[in-house]
Amino acid sequence: MLGACQQQGGDPDAILMAGGLTSFDIEREQGRLPAHSHYRMLQLMQPYLASFHETILSYDIGQLYQHYPPLISLCLNQPSPRAALEVLLAYRPINGSCDELRVRRGAQASQYLYVNQGPASLGASQAIPNFIMLYRILRVYLADPRVSVGFTGRPPPRHQLLDQFFATRCRWEQGENTLTIDNAQLDCPSHCYNEPLGHLQLAQLAQICADIAERAPFAYLVGERIRHKIREGELESDESLLKEVCAAMNVSRWTLNRKLQGEGSSFSTLLREARVSEACRLLGEGDQPLQNISDRVGFSSQSAFNRFFKANTRMTPLAYRNARQ
Repeated sequence: MLGACQQQGGDPDAILMAGGLTSFDIEREQGRLPAHSHYRMLQLMQPYLASFHETILSYDIGQLYQHYPPLISLCLNQPSPRAALEVLLAYRPINGSCDELRVRRGAQASQYLYVNQGPASLGASQAIPNFIMLYRILRVYLADPRVSVGFTGRPPPRHQLLDQFFATRCRWEQGENTLTIDNAQLDCPSHCYNEPLGHLQLAQLAQICADIAERAPFAYLVGERIRHKIREGELESDESLLKEVCAAMNVSRWTLNRKLQGEGSSFSTLLREARVSEACRLLGEGDQPLQNISDRVGFSSQSAFNRFFKANTRMTPLAYRNARQ
């Protein structure tokens, strides 16, 4: 994606710097980016990615395999199209898991939903390549998969190419990113399934996911969960947030605190860091009133927010905003 951005006049080094990243973060094997850095990069790259989706559309299944060999090979060795897509959903950490890909199964059809957990301004920019991958896999199993597709946001330039690819008129400015397909197609049996090979492929994928998980410290995972809750705008109190994070991660408060302590961190430290980073993001993105930002990051008054922000950045919120305009 950075390469496509550079071809259209973007500056990859400047984008990496703005996201707090280096080339090492991008190039390390099985590396993962913090969600806030990932989304910041995507926002900065949007003006330069007019042709990126066209490039993705040109990928055949062999090119997808070159990018994600263990994942695509297991997707292509399943007893049905539905099972193939279940692999794609179950092992999303292989190709990134900042957003969510879910399935909603009905009596007649199943709907795959791509949920953008980043800024709304990204629209369907990440749903599009994920649905392209999903549809490419379907076409290995089905000669003529019949789907309906809906995307949030406004259509990109040359969006008619997506209509041609999906063989349907894509709907835009929808409430959700969805790809819908009849259950009869999804449950059509495959006659090329090699079960013994599938078990070996599954073990390989499980090991890769375990390796990825080991690279993500527990403190990082807790911090991402806190940031997500702040962005949802549902902070009632620090205590309720702690309970919600423990429930979401399926750990007791004692276990969470013990594991964080083992990594030299604490919940209060992570909450402070998340509040600072989210406040900086909001201050740098637009003209929201300071009181709104104070409320979003969980302060009872703007004066308390001002003291907190200055103590952690040595600048008042207003001075920080003015310095970035």
